[in-house]
Amino acid sequence: MGDLIFATANISNGFIVTTGNPIGPGRAGTGAEGPCLVREYSRAVPVWLNHLARGELDAALAAFLALWRPPPRGPRSIPDVVPRPLRRLYELTEAARLATQNRLVAADTLAVDAHGKLMFYVENQGVCRWATEVGDDPPVWIAWDWSDTAASWQPEAARLSAFVLQLAIVEAAFSSEHCRIEMLDRDDGIEFERSLVELPLPPWSWPVAPSRFFANEQVIVFSSQADPTSLVVAARDQGALDAFLAPLADRFL
Repeated sequence: MGDLIFATANISNGFIVTTGNPIGPGRAGTGAEGPCLVREYSRAVPVWLNHLARGELDAALAAFLALWRPPPRGPRSIPDVVPRPLRRLYELTEAARLATQNRLVAADTLAVDAHGKLMFYVENQGVCRWATEVGDDPPVWIAWDWSDTAASWQPEAARLSAFVLQLAIVEAAFSSEHCRIEMLDRDDGIEFERSLVELPLPPWSWPVAPSRFFANEQVIVFSSQADPTSLVVAARDQGALDAFLAPLADRFL
């Protein structure tokens, strides 16, 4: 399961609620009920969230893409060195169509460099880039410069299986027809995040650390807690987006 922050889960107001201690590599969950959704709420929750709550990251990725970004056929040829979770992402969708905010490197150009890093994702202005390594579910690294040194790479919190799902969420949010990008001052941003429940995924370093992920049956939220806090909110339809943001309307900067 990699570095998934997850133990037990249920649903509150349409949002995933997680309890228990973080799960690291090779550790079992500490929750008495184990990694599953409370049964009576599961029918109201999209399939991808049910898979995520159970730690089934490959299935969560496929179900999320089917719901939010109906994908065309992926590339026919993917280099053998590409790790399984990243290979799965490329098999499910076309890189150029999925990634419109940042750039997902074309599958046929993926290669391992002299430092053992396989760069696969690049920020839209070249501010940073992400890489992984050869392996079944390897770590993900971020570099904030383009110097060709091993020291440039810093570890992200998520392993690759969680990171590719986060990548899909980010790209779907930014490219959604029903998307709003808003700012809140830091205190309002903290209060807003506390009113939600975070998905059982580690935070990202980009655009600032920590950047976190939230979702319910119709809305996905990518929140970067800085001063001001940046919110990328996307919904399945405009009505759901408007209803979700209405309580915050007089607090946006």
